[in-house]
Amino acid sequence: TLLVLQSKDIRLPLVRYRFPALRELTLLGDDRMFVRLPPTLEERTAGWTDPSDVHLYHVPIPDARGSLGALFSSLKRLHIVYAFPKLHPWEQTLPQWAVLAPAVTHLRKSQDNVRVASMLADLLGLRPDPSPSGGIKNDCGEDVEEDSLEKMHPTPIYPSLRLVIVQPIRLPNWVSDTSKRDFDVALRRHLECTAQVCSESESEAWVVVLRSRRYRHDHWPLRLKWEWRDRMRGGGGCWTEDELDESGRRGLAGEPLQQ
Repeated sequence: TLLVLQSKDIRLPLVRYRFPALRELTLLGDDRMFVRLPPTLEERTAGWTDPSDVHLYHVPIPDARGSLGALFSSLKRLHIVYAFPKLHPWEQTLPQWAVLAPAVTHLRKSQDNVRVASMLADLLGLRPDPSPSGGIKNDCGEDVEEDSLEKMHPTPIYPSLRLVIVQPIRLPNWVSDTSKRDFDVALRRHLECTAQVCSESESEAWVVVLRSRRYRHDHWPLRLKWEWRDRMRGGGGCWTEDELDESGRRGLAGEPLQQ
């Protein structure tokens, strides 16, 4: 098992090694140690890119069908924490992990952003359901125009997934209580609709939706170290799927959304 703690101010170098025995991986904030994407023209012009992206973005991702196999050929559990903005957002890099680690069955996304529901649908390849009137409905049962169906992704990006745990982000304190409440309720509803579609579809994956929470700035580094040790001792770590565990077991509880 491996835990990678990262800072938004210190970008880690690309690691060009395989990890054939690694079974669990947790990434705080970024995955640039293992993934490089080509910078866009806007990024280069604005100076947002990193010199290593220009020189290393063309490094091919090891193909699982190659003679050496995938980079993380035995990885089964992947936990990513959206701790800070990435140079290349998770929506761009997470699909690459289906090639880097094609055997992953358990995925957890903590502090996920507002695009969590659409990304979840893409990962699991959720298809729109026909409505009683003969039309097509999206993840939440709303009618979808036929010309928008081409934008949907019926083929799962990560077909090996069997359990996905998502915990969406909570808006910061400076946002009004009313706006936070509306946002939390709407996002939770969208995620639960997506989870329901998943359970009623042909997908073999199960989706668990945890409440959004607000944490102290040092919460995740401390908690991830604790969970790493817990897993080394045979405990459940972050994979317990338990709201009570999320709220109190760590001793670093956030402020849960009141029901």
